[in-house]
Amino acid sequence: HCKCEACSADTQAKEKTDKRRAALKPLCKRLQERTEHQGLKLQEAVKLVSLMEQEKLYTRELVTAYNDAAIAEEDAGEHEEALRWGQKALETAESCMGTDSGDAKDLVSSIFQSLLKIHGFMDRF
Repeated sequence: HCKCEACSADTQAKEKTDKRRAALKPLCKRLQERTEHQGLKLQEAVKLVSLMEQEKLYTRELVTAYNDAAIAEEDAGEHEEALRWGQKALETAESCMGTDSGDAKDLVSSIFQSLLKIHGFMDRF
């Protein structure tokens, strides 16, 4: 008999998880359909991040949602919030994938480029 958090949760907790997971489906689909130049809107990214964090789903998709939130905040002129989201993306990418894998390096490079944009460094070159 399994004693993990998901299996040992009471009925009410399981219902909450089911609702969060159902809400995740359209957001994850939207995340998969995004393009390099058209990320999630801030509200979508924040909702996706919130649901994934509540479900403890620390994945590449969460990293992408953090990154999209950073870019959306920057576009809205919210530099401090953009940096906060970018930092979370970077920390989660390194935690999920380590720093030696090619995928992790590509993802971290992409996030780093976003952070440079946020700081305005890219505009100088």
